[in-house]
Amino acid sequence: MTKKKSDGADNKAAPKKQSPTANDPWYSKVTAESGEVVSGGAALLVRTKAMGGQSAIIHKVAEAAVKEATQAATAAYVKTQSDGVIGFPKQKRKSK
Repeated sequence: MTKKKSDGADNKAAPKKQSPTANDPWYSKVTAESGEVVSGGAALLVRTKAMGGQSAIIHKVAEAAVKEATQAATAAYVKTQSDGVIGFPKQKRKSK
């Protein structure tokens, strides 16, 4: 068996793979209640607990989404009521 001589080109370090959470602030270093500095999954848990838990976070996000959607729908409705666009009837229909 013969060995290949290496010209050094094969010894280049492969680029480091970056974690998908590397730039996510939820995973960055934080001081836990115990005073210990944690990062990664532990930091995520510390922040989640500080915000009242996962259910509270979901509730806050849902409320914000509904508020934003309501504002957008109201703005779209108001916009259609100007410039001669036929809007919704302002009177109730008469019963037959």
